[in-house]
Amino acid sequence: MCYKRVLVVLDNVDDLDQVNALLGIRDWVQPGSKIMISTRHVQLLKADEVYKSYVVKELNDDEALRLFSWHAFGQDKPIEAYMKHSKRMIMRKIYSLIFACFFVGKDKDYIVKILEKYDFSITIGIQNLTHRGLIEVNKDNNKLLMH
Repeated sequence: MCYKRVLVVLDNVDDLDQVNALLGIRDWVQPGSKIMISTRHVQLLKADEVYKSYVVKELNDDEALRLFSWHAFGQDKPIEAYMKHSKRMIMRKIYSLIFACFFVGKDKDYIVKILEKYDFSITIGIQNLTHRGLIEVNKDNNKLLMH
């Protein structure tokens, strides 16, 4: 890669060391090279080192279904037999985000206690949202935070 013109893409960055390592290679590549970083942690991108930034807009239901379909079926809409299940999958994601917004700032154990009364497997849901970088649980006070 030394002294060549390259395109480097680093997706879902969540650690400052990843950014620093990537920015450190800038001296190794030719002018005109592009380094693209996607992250939910905007603070990782230092303003003096970022030439352009772009905030991706939220998808509407149709766009979300189309994107899901491309990944799941390799086409722009679900196979008819899976249409109902695909729409349910998209709605589940939306409900997960609504859930996260409603409970932001609340104690995680309190949320689990309330929702488990209604047979929701909320602990797994919180873990899934955390792994996807949509929420986090503050280690100091156990409160739910949203990125």
